[in-house]
Amino acid sequence: NVPPPGPQQLMQQQSQTQIDNLQQQHQHQINNIQQQHQKQINSIQCTTGTATSTIYNSKS
Repeated sequence: NVPPPGPQQLMQQQSQTQIDNLQQQHQHQINNIQQQHQKQINSIQCTTGTATSTIYNSKS
């Protein structure tokens, strides 16, 4: 028979669960931020490309 978990083990389990939850939350936040930044970078690159070609065309 397995003895019932003592208070120490229960606390460790709870702590581990909290840690896992926090890590998951942070991973979600990191992913969201990375996606947002990628969108911003893409739109900036688009704008830069348009501006560059406009300047280039106006010179010729």
